[in-house]
Amino acid sequence: MNIFSASRRAPWFRGAGLLLSGAVAVGLVGLALGLRAWWAYLGLFLATLLGLGAVERLWTRGRSPRPSPPRSKLKVIPGGKAGHDLTKDDDSTNKQRWLM
Repeated sequence: MNIFSASRRAPWFRGAGLLLSGAVAVGLVGLALGLRAWWAYLGLFLATLLGLGAVERLWTRGRSPRPSPPRSKLKVIPGGKAGHDLTKDDDSTNKQRWLM
């Protein structure tokens, strides 16, 4: 059961939490490796973001909706309906002011 699925938080909350957790993870890894330059931390953070983006792309690709089943084509009856004349039955457009 996912605890965040029914939450009433703002939609950007998950993304902000993911960015924050990525920054904390990069900070801990940088400290463990003994990195001293800010650009090394920035590089690790950007690599983490690119990795998370690739994982998200793979995740959403797997959940694509199933295509709807193909519909059957309409049957065309050659010659139309026998004995039906529309001009005799339809008087509703005789008094129209504007032509549509």
